[in-house]
Amino acid sequence: MFTIMFWDTKNYWTEIATVSGCEFAYEIYRKACELAELVGKDCALVDAETGEVLASLEDEEEDK
Repeated sequence: MFTIMFWDTKNYWTEIATVSGCEFAYEIYRKACELAELVGKDCALVDAETGEVLASLEDEEEDK
C-alpha cells in the first residue's frame, strides 16, 4: 500500500489517496505532482506501512 500526500497550507502533510500496486502508485503520484506544481505545493509518495517517503516533488526538483 502506498499513500499520496500533499504539503498543506497549514504546514503539514495531508493524505489525498491510498493505493496498492507499485506501478499504479507511481502513476497516481506523477499525476498528483502535476497538480501540486500547478498550485505550488509539494507532493510525496509514501510507503503506507513504514511511513518511508519514496519520492517527493521537492526532492526531484533539487536533483534537476
